Amino acid sequence: MVSREARRRKVLVAGLLALVGLLVSAPPAAAVWQPRKVAGVALHPWRLGTRSWAPLWPLRNTALRDRTFRTLGSAGARHARVDLQWSEVEPHPPLLAGTAPLHDWGEFDATVLSARAHHVRLEPVVSFTPSWANGGAGPFAYPTDPARFEEFMTAAMRRYPDIPAWEIWNEPNTATFSPPKPDPAKFVAMLRAAYRARLAAGARAKLITGGVAPAEDGSFSPFAEGIARLGAFRYADALGVHPYSAQRADEDGSAFLRLPKLRSQISRLAGRPVNLWVTEYGYPVYPKHSDYGPPADERGQAIRLGRAFALAAGWPWLERLTWYGFRDDCSAGGHPDCRFGLLRADFSAKRSWRTYLDVLRGKLPLLDTRISIHRKSKLKGRRKTRRKRVHRLFGRVIMPGTDPARGSVRVVAKRRYRKRTRRRRIRATLAGGRYRVSLGRLRPGRWRFKAKFEGNSRYAPVTSRSLRLRVRKPRR
Repeated sequence: MVSREARRRKVLVAGLLALVGLLVSAPPAAAVWQPRKVAGVALHPWRLGTRSWAPLWPLRNTALRDRTFRTLGSAGARHARVDLQWSEVEPHPPLLAGTAPLHDWGEFDATVLSARAHHVRLEPVVSFTPSWANGGAGPFAYPTDPARFEEFMTAAMRRYPDIPAWEIWNEPNTATFSPPKPDPAKFVAMLRAAYRARLAAGARAKLITGGVAPAEDGSFSPFAEGIARLGAFRYADALGVHPYSAQRADEDGSAFLRLPKLRSQISRLAGRPVNLWVTEYGYPVYPKHSDYGPPADERGQAIRLGRAFALAAGWPWLERLTWYGFRDDCSAGGHPDCRFGLLRADFSAKRSWRTYLDVLRGKLPLLDTRISIHRKSKLKGRRKTRRKRVHRLFGRVIMPGTDPARGSVRVVAKRRYRKRTRRRRIRATLAGGRYRVSLGRLRPGRWRFKAKFEGNSRYAPVTSRSLRLRVRKPRR
């Protein structure tokens, strides 16, 4: 005979097992957006030759380098994109066949040490092929033998095991950075070499494809889809993108708003979810129309920065958003390429720097929302004198970065009849970003309708235009 104590133990064990089952089967809580994990900054722009607008590698200057990382560290910034120039580390070919070239890590060591001292994690973009490795085809031409790149990456990963991510090349879908023309197959070979280097070094760092730049129509798809079909994401952990555009990030037609579709396309081709890294995004403070778009003052630049991060906060698959760049380090400040910085050349803060600090603290601007309202009327009944006119309202709510919009809409109706005004409120649910309201038969008078979206933590409230309607007494 089972004792009362034994039965009690069985009931207790059964209850605990049921509780564990509920906890295991419960859906995970939504991830909270952590700005310091997402927000990055590029420390200096690319320098393509002796006719550049600034001295090569501003971080060579010890005082500027330490001040840069001290400023970033004290602000709470944790990620910095920098160049790792292969040609600077291995300027000369191997002395003997079958041996590795001599390495000169001095410059990059100094940058790494300064960043570590101020708790900033470097994310290098690796490029600049030594002339001996590609027959003098230029710093951005791929090496003749990808095995040379594999050897270099193996040495780099072993030397800097704490670097969390490596970006392989820059804008490989452009002729500038992949001369003589973009070649998806050659780029995938570079990714494969970097992947083998990671295995050889026993590293855990992520590999990011070089950020692809938008085409003239704002699309990224042809090159990105090409490398996905060739198996790029068997080697790379994420797709790098540079969604520059003349439009603000949250405006129709911007390259930024194409990112969800791009991610969906690449994930489908890769056969697995592929996250994105925005390894460059920015806009210059420049008083004239330029190749980057319309003029912008410091306020305009700050607005663009804030809206981009506000969009990123709603996309958990966007792992990094790196603002290009940290400081105006050009000697010729009249060129737009010299005006992307959050700080001026003397380290004084622009308005965008204050916005960036707000982002790091989790304070984001509200995104704009658009709402429309329309009317549709229909006669019901057989005989003309007894017909009833039934009215319906419908419209759409558009939230940038959200597809489709969710929530509810409140329709406010006002009727003025014989010098008296009455109000009526109707709540409608959004389905696929659209709402519908059936008003039935309206009483005579002058009616005015407005649709209102009340907003939420990410989107600003918005009210539609006023829709007017006059209802007359029915015939008798």
